[in-house]
Amino acid sequence: PALAEDLSQRLATEALKMGEGVLKKWVGPYRFELSVFANAEQPVITAYYDSSGQDRPSSHAARLEDPEYYRTNGYHVVELLANPSADVHFVPETESKRVQYRFASEDQRKRVKSTVLYCFCAEHPRALVIACDARNALVENERVATLVQALGAAVHCEYCLERLLRSGQPELQN
Repeated sequence: PALAEDLSQRLATEALKMGEGVLKKWVGPYRFELSVFANAEQPVITAYYDSSGQDRPSSHAARLEDPEYYRTNGYHVVELLANPSADVHFVPETESKRVQYRFASEDQRKRVKSTVLYCFCAEHPRALVIACDARNALVENERVATLVQALGAAVHCEYCLERLLRSGQPELQN
């Protein structure tokens, strides 16, 4: 089971890494953070990649200490996990008063100027969140929405593979 989880996490991270490369070409040479969130009750990041090559979010230690970290700090994705929607949600300006985006720190405020969220699994809520350090970089458009949906589908497949491997299906153990 640990091997299946590790393989799934590594494959999901590779999908995020590929997505970050495409975003840099399509959107611009900005800093992107791509995260996969799971667990509506106590949200956790299960895969992560950012433009500096990190595969662990800056919030990792805080989340280990406090399973309610993302809920307590008002992360936008918490609401999406609680009420899954198949829509791709664009937030072109996180600092707009209309959005009421909450930031966990001043550092996060500097790193998250626009974002897009997508719940790619409603049965076991999982969501992809992409943040960018440039305002209006992630604006609603079909090309980026399709990329986000494709990344969500790719990551979802990795988690389906993990569940199959965990179930001990004899044909998958050979």
